[in-house]
Amino acid sequence: MPKKTDAQVLRSKEWMLEALITLMSEKEFEQITVSEIAQRAGLDRRTFYRHFGSKEEILADYIQKLGALYEETLRKSRAMNTYSIVLAFFTVCEQNGELLNLLHRHRLLPLLLYELNSLFAQMHNKYHIGEDIYASFDQEYALSYHVGGFWNVLVIWLSNGMTKKPEELATMIGHMLPEFI
Repeated sequence: MPKKTDAQVLRSKEWMLEALITLMSEKEFEQITVSEIAQRAGLDRRTFYRHFGSKEEILADYIQKLGALYEETLRKSRAMNTYSIVLAFFTVCEQNGELLNLLHRHRLLPLLLYELNSLFAQMHNKYHIGEDIYASFDQEYALSYHVGGFWNVLVIWLSNGMTKKPEELATMIGHMLPEFI
């Protein structure tokens, strides 16, 4: 039997994500079956289980990719300050608004929160320069506090139809939180 190439694996995963997104726009997440996802993707159940253990894993895989995209976007910015951190975050969120709105509608947005807690801690350790504003605090608690703020602003933003631009949110949060990383 021929071995699957990386491109084939990525394409199969992409098709399953697209199938899940389409199904989530049609019905409740709890009602979606693995068979439906595989069928909608033009694949069989074995292929699904070769890549994922559950439909939630499809979302977790995509959310990890969003985290990587956020970090990549942030690295491309000129400065590592609150404004650029918030701007990169909400720019990536805006670009992926369809899926984030579906996660919000299906009460699955906390999946993103778990990824953000891990990602922001990693980013703080990688990119922090100068005096550590969290030095006198337990870093895990301090970063979680800030992540909770980002996540809650995201929830409000999605609930309000994403009407504010990422630049507006970056300016607003920059005034409330002058130093972040």
